[in-house]
Amino acid sequence: MLDIERNLADRAAIAGFTQQGSVEVARFIGALTRLVGPRRALELGTGMGMTTYHILCNLPPDGMLDSVESDQALIEVAGETMARTSA
Repeated sequence: MLDIERNLADRAAIAGFTQQGSVEVARFIGALTRLVGPRRALELGTGMGMTTYHILCNLPPDGMLDSVESDQALIEVAGETMARTSA
Protein backbone atom coordinates (compact mmCIF):
# COMPACT_ATOMS: atom_id res chain seq x y z
CA MET A 1 0.00 0.00 0.00
CA LEU A 2 1.33 3.43 -0.94
CA ASP A 3 1.85 6.01 1.82
CA ILE A 4 -0.93 8.18 0.42
CA GLU A 5 -3.33 5.22 0.42
CA ARG A 6 -2.38 4.32 4.00
CA ASN A 7 -2.77 7.94 5.11
CA LEU A 8 -6.23 8.25 3.56
CA ALA A 9 -7.36 4.94 5.04
CA ASP A 10 -6.16 6.05 8.48
CA ARG A 11 -7.86 9.44 8.18
CA ALA A 12 -11.10 7.80 7.04
CA ALA A 13 -11.06 5.46 10.06
CA ILE A 14 -10.36 8.31 12.49
CA ALA A 15 -13.08 10.49 10.96
CA GLY A 16 -15.59 7.63 10.87
CA PHE A 17 -15.96 8.03 7.11
CA THR A 18 -17.45 4.71 6.07
CA GLN A 19 -17.89 5.31 2.35
CA GLN A 20 -14.19 5.23 1.49
CA GLY A 21 -13.70 3.03 -1.56
CA SER A 22 -11.18 0.23 -1.54
CA VAL A 23 -7.61 0.76 -2.64
CA GLU A 24 -8.03 -2.00 -5.21
CA VAL A 25 -11.01 -0.26 -6.84
CA ALA A 26 -9.15 3.09 -6.91
CA ARG A 27 -6.13 1.41 -8.53
CA PHE A 28 -8.39 -0.35 -11.05
CA ILE A 29 -10.04 2.94 -12.03
CA GLY A 30 -6.57 4.44 -12.39
CA ALA A 31 -5.55 1.56 -14.65
CA LEU A 32 -8.71 2.03 -16.75
CA THR A 33 -7.87 5.71 -17.04
CA ARG A 34 -4.40 4.85 -18.35
CA LEU A 35 -5.83 2.22 -20.73
CA VAL A 36 -8.55 4.43 -22.21
CA GLY A 37 -6.32 7.52 -22.26
CA PRO A 38 -8.86 10.31 -21.86
CA ARG A 39 -7.66 13.91 -21.87
CA ARG A 40 -10.48 14.91 -19.56
CA ALA A 41 -12.41 13.01 -16.88
CA LEU A 42 -15.32 13.69 -14.53
CA GLU A 43 -15.49 12.16 -11.05
CA LEU A 44 -18.73 12.41 -9.11
CA GLY A 45 -18.09 12.06 -5.39
CA THR A 46 -14.49 12.97 -4.61
CA GLY A 47 -14.71 11.58 -1.10
CA MET A 48 -11.30 11.80 0.56
CA GLY A 49 -9.52 11.69 -2.78
CA MET A 50 -8.30 8.09 -3.13
CA THR A 51 -9.73 7.52 -6.61
CA THR A 52 -9.04 11.16 -7.50
CA TYR A 53 -5.36 10.52 -6.85
CA HIS A 54 -5.27 7.39 -9.03
CA ILE A 55 -7.14 9.05 -11.89
CA LEU A 56 -4.79 12.05 -11.82
CA CYS A 57 -1.71 9.84 -11.77
CA ASN A 58 -2.90 8.08 -14.91
CA LEU A 59 -4.13 10.97 -17.03
CA PRO A 60 -1.78 12.23 -19.74
CA PRO A 61 0.37 15.26 -18.80
CA ASP A 62 -2.13 17.61 -20.45
CA GLY A 63 -5.13 15.80 -18.94
CA MET A 64 -7.73 17.42 -16.71
CA LEU A 65 -9.97 16.00 -13.99
CA ASP A 66 -13.16 17.68 -12.78
CA SER A 67 -14.18 16.19 -9.46
CA VAL A 68 -17.44 17.07 -7.69
CA GLU A 69 -18.03 16.73 -3.94
CA SER A 70 -20.77 18.32 -1.82
CA ASP A 71 -19.27 17.69 1.65
CA GLN A 72 -16.98 20.59 2.58
CA ALA A 73 -15.01 18.50 5.11
CA LEU A 74 -14.22 15.92 2.43
CA ILE A 75 -13.27 18.65 -0.03
CA GLU A 76 -10.72 19.92 2.47
CA VAL A 77 -9.23 16.45 3.06
CA ALA A 78 -9.03 15.75 -0.67
CA GLY A 79 -7.43 19.16 -1.25
CA GLU A 80 -4.82 18.49 1.42
CA THR A 81 -4.13 15.10 -0.12
CA MET A 82 -3.63 16.53 -3.61
CA ALA A 83 -1.41 19.31 -2.22
CA ARG A 84 0.92 16.68 -0.70
CA THR A 85 1.27 14.69 -3.92
CA SER A 86 2.67 15.32 -7.33
CA ALA A 87 -0.67 14.36 -8.90
